Amino acid sequence: MQTLVDHLAAWVQEAMDLTYSAQVPDLSVAPISTAAEALTDIRRRMDRVQELFAKVMQLRASAHRNAIAAKALADDAWDSAAMKRRAAPVQRGEEFYSAREREAEANLASLAQIRAMREAAELHHRCDEAYEVIRLHHRGLERVRADILATLRSVQFESHLER
Repeated sequence: MQTLVDHLAAWVQEAMDLTYSAQVPDLSVAPISTAAEALTDIRRRMDRVQELFAKVMQLRASAHRNAIAAKALADDAWDSAAMKRRAAPVQRGEEFYSAREREAEANLASLAQIRAMREAAELHHRCDEAYEVIRLHHRGLERVRADILATLRSVQFESHLER
């Protein structure tokens, strides 16, 4: 699991780096060709973030399926342990076992499955977090691209009026 978490962290960091290092040219002083280069650069960055987004989406879906399966296994293991405890007598020797004690025994009997369920749920939550962060950065790059296009259109419009 740690390897997957490391991959998620690396992908999120790469998406952040791609977004925060994007340059928006000042078209009031830079030539128009700079805008075309910036648009190409932003498109390249968006493509890479989109690739990371797709990887995280696939991992997120897989983690979701694994979390559901792990929960089912943990529930089945707990139910099986509870049924075994239910069949056991309530009194052993001179001591009685409460429902809480039988529940605790069932919890201990299914502890491995419960831990696996918790790990699967944690990975699923980390995938959700990475998904949201990378989606946010993809949208940010889309907005930067839209800003460059809007600025480029306004400069072209102004030059058209000057003719």
